[in-house]
Amino acid sequence: MNVAVKNFRLAGSSISVALSWKKNPDFQIHSIDISMGKAVFPCPELVEGKPPINRRVETRHTCAEVDKYFSAIDSWFKGAARDLPTDNIFLERLSPFQKNILCELRSKVPAGKTISYGGLAKLAGYQGAARAVGTVMSSNPFPLVFPCHRVIRSDGSVGCFQGGEKGIPLKKALLENEGVIK
Repeated sequence: MNVAVKNFRLAGSSISVALSWKKNPDFQIHSIDISMGKAVFPCPELVEGKPPINRRVETRHTCAEVDKYFSAIDSWFKGAARDLPTDNIFLERLSPFQKNILCELRSKVPAGKTISYGGLAKLAGYQGAARAVGTVMSSNPFPLVFPCHRVIRSDGSVGCFQGGEKGIPLKKALLENEGVIK
């Protein structure tokens, strides 16, 4: 697995984005990690015959496809694009439920809009599954492609991001970038 890390600016803050990708034979993005500030991301390293291990990634591996995707992310942060491409996103490890929830989110909740966890569950045909939707959002491997930051609590508060409260400032910055929060 290769990893490429690039820093962007969003609302005066530094945002780090890491793409985990393979090119064997086709280019596929396996995950996108985002973080406030300049960060070093934990990354599973695949070693033949051994289970994945976590290590800190400081190197930048890139290829033309990665550079193109980073360019799309830059346009997204600048407001010039509202959706990132999905053609190279590796979804095979997601369950049908996860895919359904993420695809409904992407197709039905545009930039500048939000939806509650329960609202997204209902929209996807899973009335009453707000907690399950929350679990999908917290483990979303492609948070900019499938914009889980647009899913908020039913009381209108932003809720958590990336599985916890530490992600709230980033979620607020993403919503501010889309004009939801001023």
